Amino acid sequence: MFRFPTIRTAAVTYFGLQFMNIGLSVVLPTYAVYVMRTNSFVAGLILLPGSLVGAFTSPFAGILADRYGAKWPVSIGAAIFLIATWAMMAFQRPLLTPWGLALSFACFRFGFNLAFSNTISYAAATADHALTPDVNSCFNMLQQFAGAVSVTLATALISYQQHFAKLGHLPYRTYLGSRHAFIMMFLIAIVVVSMIYLTYHVNRPNKKMTLPHKKGA
Repeated sequence: MFRFPTIRTAAVTYFGLQFMNIGLSVVLPTYAVYVMRTNSFVAGLILLPGSLVGAFTSPFAGILADRYGAKWPVSIGAAIFLIATWAMMAFQRPLLTPWGLALSFACFRFGFNLAFSNTISYAAATADHALTPDVNSCFNMLQQFAGAVSVTLATALISYQQHFAKLGHLPYRTYLGSRHAFIMMFLIAIVVVSMIYLTYHVNRPNKKMTLPHKKGA
């Protein structure tokens, strides 16, 4: 079977995770303001539960990785954020009330934080020790690039529908643009899950790539 280089699949995973995270942080408040007619304060609060969940999840994700290896928290996180992005796309109209927005984003952030930091840690651990600074630099660059691309594409999808769609009023056109953005996020989630599968379930680290917490096991 063709073996994808582990660092490359981890890099695509890292890029996709940050793409979804930043993109949803833009789409959800926009959806709340234009479609649900909430004020900007409520739109900002929608992201608060997800931010708190993420803050508490990151240390837990690190503990799981130290105890069981990065494969399990990343794989569990992949299943969770895939379901969360699918729910946003599939149940957009009934689910995405302000409470539904907050809950769906909190679920996404739980899965995201299980996978995000462990992805770069795993990539750095599987590289030669001399290349670790380069891996960190490249992943930090990918993180910034993913955020810029995500914001650009998400806002473009919504703005296009708002200004050029001929159906309905502004809230409905924003609804259509947001739907396209949610579909994009779900497709990115599928790509990320595929890369996670290749990284942790297809590739097999050799002795040089063994993680530090696995040595002596």
